[in-house]
Amino acid sequence: MYLLFRYHGVFPSVYADAGYGEKLVLRAFMHHEVEERDREQEEIAEMFGA
Repeated sequence: MYLLFRYHGVFPSVYADAGYGEKLVLRAFMHHEVEERDREQEEIAEMFGA
């Protein structure tokens, strides 16, 4: 939920008021975004030999 607020401006109350299906989709999107960010960080680390 923090990432939704930090990077997308979605307040916790908006998430709390969302329906089950909306929460499911939001969690899936955030999971995908975290995986992408992790992949990008790994690629950068490889470029700089870390």
